[in-house]
Amino acid sequence: MKSVTIVSTMAIFAFLAYQVGLLEYPPFVLQREIVLAHQEILAIMATSKERINGKNVEKLFNASKKAVETLQDHEDVLNAGAKFYEVGNLTSSLQVGLYFDDPHETENPRWAMGWVVKGRSLHSLNSKMHKMQKASGLSSESNPIRVVRFGGQGVNVLSARIPWRNKFTPMIAPMLHWGRGFRKYEEYKKKHPDVKEDARAIALEVYVSDYDKNKYKYIEYSVLFGGVTHTWKDAFPESMVKEEFESVTTAFE
Repeated sequence: MKSVTIVSTMAIFAFLAYQVGLLEYPPFVLQREIVLAHQEILAIMATSKERINGKNVEKLFNASKKAVETLQDHEDVLNAGAKFYEVGNLTSSLQVGLYFDDPHETENPRWAMGWVVKGRSLHSLNSKMHKMQKASGLSSESNPIRVVRFGGQGVNVLSARIPWRNKFTPMIAPMLHWGRGFRKYEEYKKKHPDVKEDARAIALEVYVSDYDKNKYKYIEYSVLFGGVTHTWKDAFPESMVKEEFESVTTAFE
């Protein structure tokens, strides 16, 4: 009887561990083939220095989606953005999150949530910024809408793909995996001292959903480092002062 109880307890623990992702630790691998390592990607994003929690994440996602929808061809640019990122066979639009500071180390972490777009130039999208900001329903003071570039030549990408199990995945996964990702980044820098960095590394999350069922399939976690100044400049232009990057240190240590 005791052995049955032990087996049952272990089975329940294994099931719960699977559901919250405790059993999955995909390695962070340097990416050289994906488009992100070669070309810049554009995203329309809502930026914030508020606390990072589910409520605020949803607020920024919804607001940035309203901003995108002001574009006459918004469905086309969203679809093209998903295909450009090479997940067009799974989803018609692609949600992304950028994290510039470790939320455990600062009261006002800089972060952004939004949607990948393609088919409009940076200049064209920026010219519609006022309209997008108004449609988002957010304050331009606390949550400015920005067109943000990430990836491209000179940017190194360490990535791991985390399966989406349930609604707890985006809450549990950051605690399990971001520390691993940034430790891998530090290891890589030690092995490759020639890597040139012009700003602190940035954490990128890409949320991929099923095209037909509209259910999340996985989250791609990436550490962006090297030539990432353009991403900082687009998302938080007020941060681009000399003191900010005199010493390139690691966020999410």
